[in-house]
Amino acid sequence: MERPALITPETLHYLNTAKCCFRQPRVAPDHSSFSQTPLVSQQKIAIFLSLIFFSLSAAFGAYIYRQFEAYYQDTISSYDSMSVRAIGTPKLSHGVSDSGKLIRLYYPNGGSRLASGVPYTIFWEYRGTTDFTISLKNVDPGIPSVKIVRVVYKDKEPTATLQRGIYSWNVGELADGSMLAPGAGWRVVVADTAEADVFDESDSFFAIVR
Repeated sequence: MERPALITPETLHYLNTAKCCFRQPRVAPDHSSFSQTPLVSQQKIAIFLSLIFFSLSAAFGAYIYRQFEAYYQDTISSYDSMSVRAIGTPKLSHGVSDSGKLIRLYYPNGGSRLASGVPYTIFWEYRGTTDFTISLKNVDPGIPSVKIVRVVYKDKEPTATLQRGIYSWNVGELADGSMLAPGAGWRVVVADTAEADVFDESDSFFAIVR
């Protein structure tokens, strides 16, 4: 029986070299099979946060607008039964007196809703006097006029030039400390204390609301 040929060192070296040359190339990993869930989740979170941000911004903007409108509501056009006028150009209720006194009321000028208990600035221009009585009168003649306050500018002298009068009124508060019940049909009247026929009043009516 013939003995098999022995593998010589040279033959073994050849075979090992051939295996190295014919190795299968390394295959790059297939990333397409990886889950895209983390990226999608991040995108959804970003969209959700953006919606919350814009919603809050819109709500805050609406709140600021309401506060601005409430405080400066008399900048809106005022309507009365006779005509339509822009607030800020009031008609003069009574002309200049023989002494040259003049009062011109700007705010409140009517056509608005004033919140009871909330500070509101009554603003007027005047000349020839420094002593004023501010009151309310109603469209209903059966409701008597009520006094709000007396304003005296002791540090000013009556002059022939226009000056500005300001009084911060807690809406509805009267001179005796009581509060006027909410209601409509009111006008503010600013009059010279010494000459009651020198005055100006709101061009149209406003309401006091809760």
